[in-house]
Amino acid sequence: MSTKTVNTKIDATLKSLKWNQYTYKNITAHGTIANKLFNGKALVDDENLKLDFNGIIDYSKKESIFDFNAKIRNANMSALNLASSSSVLNADLRLELRGNNIPNIYGTAKIPFHPYNRPERRLYIKSL
Repeated sequence: MSTKTVNTKIDATLKSLKWNQYTYKNITAHGTIANKLFNGKALVDDENLKLDFNGIIDYSKKESIFDFNAKIRNANMSALNLASSSSVLNADLRLELRGNNIPNIYGTAKIPFHPYNRPERRLYIKSL
C-alpha cells in the first residue's frame, strides 16, 4: 500500500504519532484517505497542541488543495520543533488555497485576531 493507491475510510484513535522529532499524543481522525487526499476531521489533544481540524488536504492534482477550518490552541512551537525560540500560537484558520509551492499559492486565508506569545513580547495580529 502507498499514498498513491490507498483508498479507505478511517475512524481512528492514535495513542501517539511521531513527526519532526516530536511525538504527538491523543489523536483521533474520521474521514477518507485516498490517493494523496485527506477529507475529514482530526483532533489532537496533546500537552503542546490542541487542534480541531475539519476539511480537505489534497495533493493528488497538479495544484494542491487546502480547504479547511482549524482551531489551534496552545501550540508550543519550540516543543513541537516548529520554531527555535519559545513561543505559543493560538489561531482559528479558514483556508481555501490552491498551489504547489509557496510562491504560487493563491486563494483565501482568514485568520481572526489572536495573540502570538513569545517570552520577550506578545504580538497581536488583528487579521491576516
